Amino acid sequence: MNTTIDPPSVDATTAWPTVSSPDIICYLIPTSLIARQCVALLGNGPHAVSRDVIEGVKEDDNSATHAIALRLSSRLQDPLQGFKFGRHPTRCDIAFGGKAVEKDPLVGLEHFRIFLDESGTLVLQDNSAYGTMVDRTLLLPSDGRLTSEACNARNSRPLKDGSQILVDLSPLRSVLSFTVRFHPKRTDEHAELYESNLRAYQNRSLAALAIENAKIKKVPYDTKV
Repeated sequence: MNTTIDPPSVDATTAWPTVSSPDIICYLIPTSLIARQCVALLGNGPHAVSRDVIEGVKEDDNSATHAIALRLSSRLQDPLQGFKFGRHPTRCDIAFGGKAVEKDPLVGLEHFRIFLDESGTLVLQDNSAYGTMVDRTLLLPSDGRLTSEACNARNSRPLKDGSQILVDLSPLRSVLSFTVRFHPKRTDEHAELYESNLRAYQNRSLAALAIENAKIKKVPYDTKV
């Protein structure tokens, strides 16, 4: 069962992304000091965006200078896995760096992933040893004794606009925390372009799955006893 607990207090008054883009799935706005430091280290990378380029920013909304942008056009380490977050600098699409995180045992090398499921719903799945909190629910590591459905209920949760993501750190009461922000209602033109980009994203995932399945079929079966 998922465990619901009260999260540490963080600055969650984040609503500043208001510009619509047919390529953006959502933004993750850092709402804790360490999260802001980690995102700032991403610099001008493919998954970072400055608040200066997003219209409608209120100076008093949040002290973050950058946010993480999840884009349909992103070149992912593994398209079948979606966007992978964690400490590993090459296996993750968004690697958490900085002294406060890079050696913290509570942050997994591949801590969680965010992906679009077949219906286009954005989902977070925990892949860590210590769990990830989403909207006051602690997602727990998979248990091999459970069915796949039970595992998904235990370690996955859909994300919505305003969802809170928290990862505990070793220093007492320190967290990596983010607020999920989707775009406001898109114009008809942007909505059509977004749906087109979404289909292209899903087709790339299907193509990656076909390649993976083809590799499995090519593995020779050893009939020797």
